Amino acid sequence: MLTGTSGHELIPSVYATALCTLVLQKLSDDRHTEAVTKAIGWLWQQDKGGNWSRFVDGNETPDLLTTVIVLEALRRTGQSDEHHQIDRAQNWILDQQSSVGFWGVQAWDRDYLSATIMEYFRDLHLYTPPPLDQFRRLSRDFFRKAEELNEERGSASRRLAAVAAFHAIEFFMYGVITHPRFGMRHFKPNRADETIGLRIALDNLEQKLKQDGRLEPWRLMRYKVQVLQLASLRDGIVHRGHDIDIGQSHDLLRAVKLFISKYSRELLDRDILR
Repeated sequence: MLTGTSGHELIPSVYATALCTLVLQKLSDDRHTEAVTKAIGWLWQQDKGGNWSRFVDGNETPDLLTTVIVLEALRRTGQSDEHHQIDRAQNWILDQQSSVGFWGVQAWDRDYLSATIMEYFRDLHLYTPPPLDQFRRLSRDFFRKAEELNEERGSASRRLAAVAAFHAIEFFMYGVITHPRFGMRHFKPNRADETIGLRIALDNLEQKLKQDGRLEPWRLMRYKVQVLQLASLRDGIVHRGHDIDIGQSHDLLRAVKLFISKYSRELLDRDILR
């Protein structure tokens, strides 16, 4: 629960708590699971019978923007046992629409409020995405760690960022090629204890895309050159202690992000970094 100001008194704020919960959910970082779970439990308790007030101050006046922000946070948990409350709240929001189509209350800008509500109903199908498999979850988490390390000063942090980014790509490739759509193995033939590695996984996927007509025979996968540069750089860091400069680190992480986002959208129907 977070607090806000109503008059001169600091009181629990449903709106601020729901907004911060949404931010943590969108980060999709397992470190925030406990905080999100606690916040969601508290938000459920503030339900006023199909809507939510902005503050917990004894004032039962429902607030449109607070209600729609709470609803998105609740829906993102994937819970279904309380969906009758969500349905009731959504019907209440629709009942508040004016005869000409907008939503407006004195506390919030009319255009902002109307746009927020319309975006909520437009994106309902996005709020309960299927869970990521282990490889894709590791890819996401390693890439985020790479970004964190790259923001720190010092060559040691840049080296660690490059290694983390390499493994983010490697995990991603294993997640793609082992997906039922592609049905490939990530272990070497007759070896259940040794993976094929990033370079072979990348070549295997590229060949499969060409066979399926999804990539022209003469083309390389987008950002493949940068991914292979990162692989060589990682080898140099791990085996020979090579350094990496700031510009190179930034460019390679950007290429990794674009590669994962592009191919997770195109091949798996979901950007795993969002």
